Order: sequence, then C-alpha cells, then structure tokens
Amino acid sequence: MSRDLKSIHFELSPSSIAKAIRELNEFQKQLKKAMNELVELLTKDGVDIAKMNVSAMGAIDSGALEASINGYFSPNLGTGFIRAGEGLDNGYAIFVEYGTGIIGAASPHPGIGDNEWTDPPPNSYKGHVYDRYDSQGHGADGWVYKKDSDGSYHWTLGYHSRPFMYETYRWLESIAPRRAADTFGHMGGG
Repeated sequence: MSRDLKSIHFELSPSSIAKAIRELNEFQKQLKKAMNELVELLTKDGVDIAKMNVSAMGAIDSGALEASINGYFSPNLGTGFIRAGEGLDNGYAIFVEYGTGIIGAASPHPGIGDNEWTDPPPNSYKGHVYDRYDSQGHGADGWVYKKDSDGSYHWTLGYHSRPFMYETYRWLESIAPRRAADTFGHMGGG
C-alpha cells in the first residue's frame, strides 16, 4: 500500500504557484533531513550488529577485530560507512570475512555468487597480493604463523569464512524498510 508523504494543492495563479514552490522547498528540506536520519540510524545499527556478528561467529581472538569496527555518517553525502579492520595487521578482517586456506575454500563465503559480492577481493600486505583462499599454494601442508598476543607459533590449514560484514549487510537490508517507514511516517501527508 502506497501513501503520499505530502500533497501540495495550488491554483493557476502566480501567488498560489509561489506558495506551492515554498511548500515544496520546505518539504524537500524535511525529506533530506529524514533521509539523513535514516542513513545515520542504519549506520549506527550496522556497527552494533557487525560487532555482535564478530562475537557470535567466534571471530574474536584478542578483541582487536571487534574494536576495529566503526561507522561514519557523512551528512554532505547522505551516506554511511561501516568499516572493519582499520589498524589491524595482515588484512586480518578480510581473511576472517572470507576465510583462508583450503579450509576456507571448502566452505566459501556465502555471498560468493551474489550479484553484490564476489570472490575475496584482492588484499595486499607488505608487497604481496592475496586474492584467493590459498594464494600462497600451501595446500594440505598448511602453514605456520606467529600469534602476536603471546609470541607462540601455530600451524593451520586456514579457517572457514565468518562473514560478519556480509551478514550485517543482509540484516540491514531486511530492517531498512521498517526503519524507513518509522522515519518517514512522522512526516505525514498534507
């Protein structure tokens, strides 16, 4: 069911048209303000759900990934940004999102094949570009890495995808219509 946000009635006279233009300009300002409120609200919600997803998917190691998730709303652009991984070494966030090694390849990111998502995007670290699950060709031999928190060494075949950002995207997609109805509902018709 569709409902008009605003109706502007006028007659074909200069004063009536001028009044309608003023009403339209005022409504345009109200609409932009409401749209910005919606995007800012969804950005804040997205940060919260992304942090919750990191925890729920068992992607917490030192807590650095969860702490790296932040959001920013630009009123000039009318756009919200949700980022993960700022300040983390080794492109850690993207490896958590898409998985790594032969284990990651065996349980790929759920968004691969969606029109909105593709194979793991290229990520570079110290001059190396990592663009596939097992980009270094470790295979069943796996590899050894040093754990930063305690300096110990660990062997791995990789890890499955923990798509915390993808699931955040899907969740925001599902609640956006309801949030929009709530945000624009207070504007009312006229």
